[in-house]
Amino acid sequence: MTAWCEIKDVGDPLRLRAWANAMGAPVVRSGYTLEGRVVLSATCPHCERLTVVATTSEKSLYPPIVWRSPFE
Repeated sequence: MTAWCEIKDVGDPLRLRAWANAMGAPVVRSGYTLEGRVVLSATCPHCERLTVVATTSEKSLYPPIVWRSPFE
């Protein structure tokens, strides 16, 4: 049995909402990019569509991610 999932960036929150409405899928906030931008997504059984919101007022609420190596 082969399992697959198609993931595409639709580029626009309005397109994401239109696709989600057509598929009967909810739009959810999936997280944030390293730059602090919001990632929205909608998932149906074998495909996921997402978009990155260009700007967000919540950017200042989250500090940037900093990598600290446990070996240093």
